[in-house]
Amino acid sequence: MRNLLCQVCAGPAGRDERGVLYLTDDRRGDWPDWPKRLLITHPQLCLPCAARAVRACPHLLSGHVAPRSTASEICAIHGRPYRPGPLLPVPGEKAIVPYDDPAIRYVPAGQLVRSLHGCTLLDFKGWTRARSPPPPFRGGDLRDEDAMKSGTLQPAVGWSVPMSTGWRRVSP
Repeated sequence: MRNLLCQVCAGPAGRDERGVLYLTDDRRGDWPDWPKRLLITHPQLCLPCAARAVRACPHLLSGHVAPRSTASEICAIHGRPYRPGPLLPVPGEKAIVPYDDPAIRYVPAGQLVRSLHGCTLLDFKGWTRARSPPPPFRGGDLRDEDAMKSGTLQPAVGWSVPMSTGWRRVSP
């Protein structure tokens, strides 16, 4: 997210004179001047991967939009804040916590939050929502998860692998 790389293939994000491409749920009814002041946890995408994500991502099946943003900044984290309890910390409800909030020390971050500015919405006519398997990872398809976890299969340099499994991006 920091380097503006595509969340699917790890290549450069889609960028043109209208800005960097993002894909998110369609929430145009949330406030009158949406997408102004839009905070987003979804990383940017390149155009070919955005088309695949529309077909593969269950979060986008109920509706989606593709804002392009001319300016953005990582400004907060999304996570579950904890507060002191009688014996152990007590978890609260998931929330977006700005970087300058002192409570950020008590929030294990689940996602980074980026604020988008100067947004233009792309027209999605012709993009299908039919389900399809997700695209393979850049550099090949990593299907042998047990071998990856045990260390018997190592990813090649530059492969991007799921962070939720404890794997990490391998660099030269």
